[in-house]
Amino acid sequence: MIKLKDKETGEMLGSISDDELQFLIDHLEEEFDEDTDYYLNRVTVEML
Repeated sequence: MIKLKDKETGEMLGSISDDELQFLIDHLEEEFDEDTDYYLNRVTVEML
């Protein structure tokens, strides 16, 4: 399981499976090849 945290506060938000992580990687934009941080808001989550 992949743990999701708020980068600013460190608060644990939940967890997702490897397949769910791959879905996000496939559908979200990365600023550079080694980018592992993603900004999500309610609109983005609803779109996905």
